[in-house]
Amino acid sequence: MPERAHLRSQSPEAMASAARISFEHGADLGKSYYTDDFEKVTENCPVPVLIAGGPKMDTVEETLQVVHDATRAGAAGVVFGRNIWQSGATRGMIQALGGIIHEGQPATEAASMVQHAL
Repeated sequence: MPERAHLRSQSPEAMASAARISFEHGADLGKSYYTDDFEKVTENCPVPVLIAGGPKMDTVEETLQVVHDATRAGAAGVVFGRNIWQSGATRGMIQALGGIIHEGQPATEAASMVQHAL
């Protein structure tokens, strides 16, 4: 049962509500976990929404795809730690994230930056 409660707490509706509440309390930015239907989160919050990194993802490609999908759904950027520092190619990962977030690069193209940095 606790696992179900955790899943509900990170539903698009819950994240949208939390992001909106942060705005209503004066935040200049919102921070949310990435969810399916992430547009519900970004559309519900008038300030830019950043995605939290959460647990380390399995691959660099998975991480970059999440960022690509999130930015296409309206995320303004990321607040990542371990998914950058533990990637094995910190510099390449930062460049790849910048390419996706600021230049709209596809995840597969950005992943090549990480591979070149290895």
